[in-house]
Amino acid sequence: MASINGAQSADNYASSGEFVQGKRASSGECGFISDFYMARFARIYPVYFLVLLIALPVLSAPLSPASMAAVITMLQSWTTPQSSAGFLWVMQAWTLSVEFFFYLCFPAILLCTKRLNGDGTILVAAGAAILIVTFGLSSVAPGTTEIPHMSSTVLPIPVLRIAEFIYGVMLCKLTVFYPRLSNVIGGNLYEFLLTALILIVMSFAADVHVKALVTVFIGVLIIQLSGGYGAISAALSAKPLILLGGASYALYLLQGPIRAICDHFLPHPLDRFLSPAITVAGAIAVFLFWEQPCRKVLLSAYRLFRNKASPAHVSVS
Repeated sequence: MASINGAQSADNYASSGEFVQGKRASSGECGFISDFYMARFARIYPVYFLVLLIALPVLSAPLSPASMAAVITMLQSWTTPQSSAGFLWVMQAWTLSVEFFFYLCFPAILLCTKRLNGDGTILVAAGAAILIVTFGLSSVAPGTTEIPHMSSTVLPIPVLRIAEFIYGVMLCKLTVFYPRLSNVIGGNLYEFLLTALILIVMSFAADVHVKALVTVFIGVLIIQLSGGYGAISAALSAKPLILLGGASYALYLLQGPIRAICDHFLPHPLDRFLSPAITVAGAIAVFLFWEQPCRKVLLSAYRLFRNKASPAHVSVS
């Protein structure tokens, strides 16, 4: 639930880890909801906190104690769209604040949808997609002043974006109801057509409703790619791309701070040429030497605690 591109998707369900977690929970594999929360915390917070520290020396303005507390606790985007508070400290981190809200809602969403059959799941997914496109919800971000069909709103950003998360969860449930769905809608032709359509819309669309279609299309594309039947799926399975995919979360968060650091310490225009390379190299290093080790330590500690509390429990992986 991460291929995040600015306001276009706070979640976009494109993180394969979150897609798998949603699928496991939908199929009843997660015995304890704490498994889900611990897996998400171990995956997200170590890199999040490290990037905050990296960004400290190049902050554009001093932060108040309240602002620092909001960002550290991932609450900075829990404001109305008119507020720009979500961009504090590390701009890209606003989407993680929205995702945090989604994760808190996840058990309730599963509980409310647990009795849905395949047809009901399709209806809920379609309803969520209609809401996303009608209100252009995938473009709602901190500083948004206008939302289609809403003259004004007091709803916080995460509430406005929750339809995207529900859509992603319903797609996960569909792969449980219909295990061969990826095979049916996947393959070279359909993958290439949908990928081309997404690229065209992202390149030329100016209307928020049309842009919101990207979110809907990406959800379908993930189902296609999850089956591993087409050439695009095979290409994404190449070792370099697997490594880059693993580092993509760190890459997303590091881009702003690294750009600011290069701008501060390197002469112009050298900073513009070196910043992307430094960001990619830094993201891979963070993934290999910080994110993965931290995740292993945190999950090992969690397993130990859970095994002592409930010896029969099967821990998260």
